[in-house]
Amino acid sequence: MAGKRVVATTCLRFGDRFISTFFLLTHPLFNVSQINAFIHCFVETRKITSLYDMQIAICKNEGIERFEELELGPFLQYPLVMHYFSLNSDMTEVLEITSEEIVCLLAEFFIKRKSGKCKSRKPIEIEDLLSFIAKEKSVSGTEKLGVRIRNLGCVFFVFNMLS
Repeated sequence: MAGKRVVATTCLRFGDRFISTFFLLTHPLFNVSQINAFIHCFVETRKITSLYDMQIAICKNEGIERFEELELGPFLQYPLVMHYFSLNSDMTEVLEITSEEIVCLLAEFFIKRKSGKCKSRKPIEIEDLLSFIAKEKSVSGTEKLGVRIRNLGCVFFVFNMLS
């Protein structure tokens, strides 16, 4: 109710220019564009991303409890989420794994590999890392992790520096 009074008062004070700007900012397409921009920035600025982290960040940024409150459909069916994370359409929930947990699991993977518990000498592929994480988190497939590792070389560099 208070919001409507503020808008009404502002419209009276600033006229038509404000009304058109206000309409643009409250239009559903603006909300979609805003969420799309957020997702692009979130994914492109992180080397390791989890769906869980992104969902939490979107909700915090928008001041909501659940993504569905945005009335843009289910989070896992949102087109950009499906694009960036190559999700199956039958996935119904986000695995609660943070980027910090992923880094810890990657460190564990590298430690096991260096200590000889993983005796393979073949080059490490992202799929190897994701399979290890899936096994540790008891997930049936890597596509259900909701994890995106954008730059494996950077990950190797960091772990080589630490060891």
